[in-house]
Amino acid sequence: MTDPERLAADVFGITGEYTPLPGEIDENGKLAGSSGTNYLLRISPPETEAAALHFRQSVLGAVADVDVATPEVIPTVGGATWAALEDGGMAHLYSWVDGVAYSEAGRPPDLAHEIGVAAGQIVNVLAGFPAGPRPSGFLWDLTDAGTIIRKHSITVDDPRRRRLIERVLTRWDEIALQALPRQVVHNDLNDENLLVRDGAIAGVIDFGDAIETVRAAELAIACTYAMLDQDDPVSVAGDVIAGYRSVAPLTDAE
Repeated sequence: MTDPERLAADVFGITGEYTPLPGEIDENGKLAGSSGTNYLLRISPPETEAAALHFRQSVLGAVADVDVATPEVIPTVGGATWAALEDGGMAHLYSWVDGVAYSEAGRPPDLAHEIGVAAGQIVNVLAGFPAGPRPSGFLWDLTDAGTIIRKHSITVDDPRRRRLIERVLTRWDEIALQALPRQVVHNDLNDENLLVRDGAIAGVIDFGDAIETVRAAELAIACTYAMLDQDDPVSVAGDVIAGYRSVAPLTDAE
């Protein structure tokens, strides 16, 4: 097993204390640097494609100018953006983005407008950004939602819940997805990846699911998570949409 602290010192020239963090695919951890600066160390498994990691890091470079903080790539001592490990994995280091997750902050509904603004700004800076490779088995493209939900809906035994799913799928089939504008988006503006600091949306993290898909997916996903556990979820969604529209285009079809 790789020693993260030794790896950080040898590969990136940074000494510090490593604390593991949750991660779906990568091994993630906070590196509290001895200099007082914090970092995010990610170790990707051997099956990770170099092109996919390059795409993710290129997206981070493109969003560096949005008003909220985003991670910055920290190079190795040799100037590379990641290091290949003996087991075939890849180690990459990023600046730490301060803040608490929107969910941990209690999902304050008064920040919904700011969530929309952040989503719109990301869409704007990624407009025209070249599409990257699509990971095999990728499940998180909203345009595939109907197919994936149908595949798994057979596991729902409750007839009432099955009818609800079927109603949603019927409406989903009516959407002319192929007619909607497409571009690269963050694709995961959930309540864990939006960070709050000093009562405001201050950061966006985890660009690991960024893909080229329908542009409206960025707004739809942001709305979905902002609506969770709200007393008036429709109003909250409206505020997210208003924030988005204040900075980014939204066609009638979208």
